[in-house]
Order: sequence, then structure tokens, then C-alpha cells
Amino acid sequence: MSERMSAQSCMVVLSFLMLALAAPAGHKIKIQIVNLTWIRRVGHTTSFHAKAILPDGAHAILICQGERARISEPPPNWEESPCALFQSFSGGCDREHMVTTCTADDLGYFPALRDGNNVLIYVPKGRRNYRIDGSW
Repeated sequence: MSERMSAQSCMVVLSFLMLALAAPAGHKIKIQIVNLTWIRRVGHTTSFHAKAILPDGAHAILICQGERARISEPPPNWEESPCALFQSFSGGCDREHMVTTCTADDLGYFPALRDGNNVLIYVPKGRRNYRIDGSW
């Protein structure tokens, strides 16, 4: 009987270990994006900077590096960028020489998964990987 109990105990412990390994590392949260600015320079990677309010009230700057801009390419469809947090964009953009800077305000609340300084933000067309890079 003790062998049977020992085998059952092993199975129970093994089951708990498998569940722990299968669980995602991170915490599900809801964040508010109050401002999103992205800069596109010809020949450089598009950079996205978001001002976010975390659930504990902390103000965080989130960054994401998008695709590389080429001279021959037309401006990309921002909604399809790997860093875009919106379905449609009606904000304003400024162009100076070969640099385009766009800004959108009050994008709303987004479900997210936070693991340390990494934040995975869920949007209607997928998810976006951002990193906390300071506060504002």
C-alpha cells in the first residue's frame, strides 16, 4: 500500500509542476494609453513611445521598435505596424525633411500581460510587445 501511495503522491506532485510550468509568467493587467507618439526616419527603425498609466497609478513610458523605413517605400499603413495600438488613426503628423512624427491621444484602456519591464498589449488585431523605459 505504501508503494501505491508513493506513486500517487508522485503523480500529484508531477501534475502540479506541469501546471506551474504551463502557466504564463506575468500578470494580467489593464493599462490606459494616454499618448502614443511614433517617429519614422528614412533608413531607420520606426520607434513608438506610449505614455501609459498602470493599474497601481504609476505613469510609465513604453517603447516598441517597428519596421525599418526605406527611401523608396511610401509611408506605411500605421494600423498594420507591429507596434500600432489603434484600429484607425485620425491624429496629426508633422513632416520635416525625412522624418515623420505622429501623435495620438487618449487611446483608452487595453488588456495587457506584464512580466517585469516587458508588457504584451492586446489589441483587436493581435498583440504588441512593448518595454517599460522609464516614467513621465
